[in-house]
Amino acid sequence: MHLSRLFPLALVALVAAAPAAQPDLRISSFLEEGDQQAEAGDRVTVEYTVTNSGDQDVEDVPVAFYFSNDAAFDDGDQFLEAEEVNVEAGESEGDSEQFNLPSGIADGDYFVLAVVDPNDFVFETDETNNVGANAITIGEGGGGPGPDLVVSASVAPDDGDVGTSRPDAGEDVTLDYTVSNVGGVNSGSLTLRFYFSSDTAIDGADEVLLDIGNDGVDAGDNADDSATVTIPEGTADGTYYILLEADTFDEVAETNEGNNTASVEVGVPGGGGGGGGGGGSAADLVVSGTLTSGDPMAGEDVTLDYAISNVGDENTGPLVLRFYFSADPVLDPADDVLLDIDNDGVDADDESDDSATVTIPEGTADGTYYIVLEVDADEQVAESDEDNNTAAVEVTVDGTSGGNAAIGEIGVFNWPEQEPGRFYPIFLERAYTSPVVVAPSFSSEQVASPAVPRVRDVTADRFEIQLAEWPYLNGTHLDLDIPYLVVEEGVHTLDDGRRIEAGFTTTNGNGVGSVDYATAFPAAPIVFAQAIDTDAVVTARLRVREDRAQVRLVQQEAGGPSLAPATVAWVAIEAGVGSGSRPAVAKRVRAGDSITRTRYGTTVSTSALILAATQSIAEADPVTVRVRLTGRIGARLLLQEERSADDETSHAQELVGYAVFEPGTLRSSSSARVAPVRASSEASALVMGARPNPVRGRAVVAFEVAEAGTVRLDVFDTTGRRVTTLADGPQTAGTHEVPLDASRWSAGVYLVRLVDGAGAVTTSQLTVLR
Repeated sequence: MHLSRLFPLALVALVAAAPAAQPDLRISSFLEEGDQQAEAGDRVTVEYTVTNSGDQDVEDVPVAFYFSNDAAFDDGDQFLEAEEVNVEAGESEGDSEQFNLPSGIADGDYFVLAVVDPNDFVFETDETNNVGANAITIGEGGGGPGPDLVVSASVAPDDGDVGTSRPDAGEDVTLDYTVSNVGGVNSGSLTLRFYFSSDTAIDGADEVLLDIGNDGVDAGDNADDSATVTIPEGTADGTYYILLEADTFDEVAETNEGNNTASVEVGVPGGGGGGGGGGGSAADLVVSGTLTSGDPMAGEDVTLDYAISNVGDENTGPLVLRFYFSADPVLDPADDVLLDIDNDGVDADDESDDSATVTIPEGTADGTYYIVLEVDADEQVAESDEDNNTAAVEVTVDGTSGGNAAIGEIGVFNWPEQEPGRFYPIFLERAYTSPVVVAPSFSSEQVASPAVPRVRDVTADRFEIQLAEWPYLNGTHLDLDIPYLVVEEGVHTLDDGRRIEAGFTTTNGNGVGSVDYATAFPAAPIVFAQAIDTDAVVTARLRVREDRAQVRLVQQEAGGPSLAPATVAWVAIEAGVGSGSRPAVAKRVRAGDSITRTRYGTTVSTSALILAATQSIAEADPVTVRVRLTGRIGARLLLQEERSADDETSHAQELVGYAVFEPGTLRSSSSARVAPVRASSEASALVMGARPNPVRGRAVVAFEVAEAGTVRLDVFDTTGRRVTTLADGPQTAGTHEVPLDASRWSAGVYLVRLVDGAGAVTTSQLTVLR
């Protein structure tokens, strides 16, 4: 684990200031006897020992437990439980922890990780020995803990020439490769074999190019190297694959024997002549695109940056780039044409970049769609490969039909060290009808004077922000982060069913106002308030109940300009730990003028943002909440009282409400996140979807055939590239299931597409997690 993952800007300063005495924490752990094999949802016990081999004591260090697909600790692991330990220098502390395994997980081989100092709160001499991995089998499992070899490869760079990915027949090509052991046991010796193939599957027709012996790969480790192979003489022009197979002779008993291969595409531009590549030099056009504007509504414009590349050997003449609007990433006759752009041509090995604006068709329902780009749409250019001319760009349409509507956003402004008093503009992802903006706190790893984020000039698509010290200080602050939350005024339901409400109130001449919810919350919500366009520097103190809240604007103790009636923006969030990411957590904790640690109760990413504000008025003095450190499972909070009238800064404990968000768009419902099955009325076959979905490894795809006939079942990624074909041929009437292995696929959304013999199409979505 690396401290720079959380605080890259402060790393140098922290290293420089590190004391000579430092701790070094390591952990050993094991599952109690009988718990190595369990069922989903079972309660298990892990015994662990934390040893401090450094020369500095540590206190209140978290030990967290995670459920993982592998022995490595990363953002994809599921948080289970946490507690804290104190360990003196040179000593060890042991304990045990009980917790329930996640419910609903598929049978298989997994790991329970015990991690000491998971957020890197402690500066250690060695940050690499903080994880203990314990193999566990759920249900039938996959044969018990053991090694599991996977291989990956890419063509090595070659001094910027044409590239060894396009060698002639008889020429050498060099590949960089990695053999990884993602299992829990070291492997013995093995053989890595390289094949030359016309496709990505190893079969008897493939030609063996090279065998490389390997002494073995330790559990959780990688073996990196490079190898040079020769393209067979007489190979015809075309696209081929170099296939790599780890453990070719099955020398290693693995938990998963189905993930030992990888493929690297190579194009052979010359050699045998007349073969699959078209027999000689030719142009070859490919296109790519990215969305540069926010999610649109039906009838609105979106802008894309695109690039047309000619990876062939001949210049092209004029061509047409066509844009379509589609329900899926695959181009078909049902897609709507949005725009044609003429291009004068692209030279060999050159690229043509530009941008284009298209309009989402009126009446489009909310949901996920694709803008498909097709280069050489009118087939004016003779190419060596006519099958790589499309690209698909995903776009989410937010209209008025409900579900998945964008109702806000969460962002962060990194406050630079600048002159006091300056406001900075924040430009929003989209325009809102009545945006409510709150920025109640700031986050800084360094010690700093108390300060107050201020907001002014809020419009439909922007606002201005300032970090203001109290007037008696009037100084600058070092680099720190100011998270902000924008919510459309009104009452909304979040993607996990919790409620969020946003609005405005007006304070009287004493700075007091009332926050009136539309209806009472089940329990006191987490409320954030922000004075808008005030001349005075004030902090918004809150007293929160389930049916209403009171807001009080407070100046520095020494006073300031008279408080005029002011507009206060407020956001109330139903408390709880959510299943969604925005917010992942909304909780209350008691905090005072010394650091208070809080645990989220779930795991978030290292880019998550936290907003915090007092929810009680135990003491009337002006106070602000400061977030000192944030991590994947918790944070440290501190109340800072100013001292304009005296040097006393102690403050009674207050209830502090906080919410943790992943940055990005806030949506009112998750109902439109799962795409519905889209079927032609004439379809004689129907894809019923995958289970489990989402999936991390293996799944089963089911489809139904009304009457016997030919079907084809493919999986595409969001660019429109076919990832795999699951079925292609005659099928009997009835329900069928085919296996799918997504263990080597990238995380994301994929399209499962079924075509019957008459050409009718049905689709469903598959989500792959990592």
